[in-house]
Formats: sequence, C-alpha cells, structure tokens
Amino acid sequence: MSWYEATALCRWLSEKLSLETRLPHENEWQLAAQWDGKKQDRSRYFAWGGTEHDGDFAQRCNCGRTGLGHTSAVGLFPMGKAKCGAMDLSGNVWEWNEAVIGSYRGLRGGSFTTYGVGRYLHAANRYNAGYPTYESGSVGFRVSEVPEPTSLALLAL
Repeated sequence: MSWYEATALCRWLSEKLSLETRLPHENEWQLAAQWDGKKQDRSRYFAWGGTEHDGDFAQRCNCGRTGLGHTSAVGLFPMGKAKCGAMDLSGNVWEWNEAVIGSYRGLRGGSFTTYGVGRYLHAANRYNAGYPTYESGSVGFRVSEVPEPTSLALLAL
C-alpha cells in the first residue's frame, strides 16, 4: 500500500468511525517504541527493551531470521511487545508515518525481509526511501487516533 493509499484509508476510517485517525507522526512512533512506562528512554534499543546484541530476534519479531518469508498476524510475537502495549513495532512491515523528508515519506520498524536486524529494527531507525507512491509487500502502516483537543482552561489547572 502506498503512503497516499494509507492516508486515504485513514480519512475514510475517520468518516466511518466519526473519529479522527491518521498515520502516526514519526516522533509518536518513536515514543511508542522507546516508552519505558514513565518516559521516553532513548537507551531502549528495541521496542521490547533489548540491546543491539540481544540474540533472540526470531522470538520477538517477524524479521529475516524467523524464516517465515511473509507478513504475519499482528501479535504473533508477544515477546516483542513494547512497554506501551503496541505490538510489532519492530519487524513484520515497514510502517508509513507522517514524516515528509523532501519528496520522501518516512518508514519505520523494519520488515519480515530485514536481515540487518540490529540496524533496521532499532527503535530510532528511520528509512527515508519511501516515495509516497511506493508500494511493496513489506510496507504497511498503523492507524493513530487523534485525541480530542484539551481546553486551555484545563491546561491552566
């Protein structure tokens, strides 16, 4: 699915649910991947909290080391769950986000084809090779709900 198709689906979903949805902003995606329960912890190398040398990738995410060779159902790798509760932030599919870098769109998370796991599945890794028309079986997206705006009166409390 291209970036254009993913954003169009979010608009369609917003209308159907009467709830604003969109692709996550890049910083939101990274915050979810590095959240430790209290704050964003940039020392968290992977969403599940492992290190670069953590050797059980095939137990934690759908990457080249699993040998599946295709996408998998979300939640099939519960050991890779992020502290915030999000599943499959690493592996399965590269995920479109709202980042616009020149004529490229941002991709995060790695995919089932990713073999260079330490580099590409890293929670802070960004892949800028996505033209908005680019489509691939290893590229997908997740939907973010846009929260209701907070009133200024509540912020003053």
